[in-house]
Amino acid sequence: MWGWDELYEKYKDVGRGINTNIGGLRDQYICHQQFAFLKDRWNLDEWRPDVSYPSTVAAGCNRG
Repeated sequence: MWGWDELYEKYKDVGRGINTNIGGLRDQYICHQQFAFLKDRWNLDEWRPDVSYPSTVAAGCNRG
């Protein structure tokens, strides 16, 4: 969805990152793409908790 599949395919085997918290990272990615696309930097953090997508949006894309 919106480039997520390409991002996942590129980084799925890199370290522990993207597979550590795939649900939370996906929500952060989609949130940034929909609401924060003008930001210079998107902080996609695997350590942030995997909460619902609406909670991710309410937290400005980076909950926790």
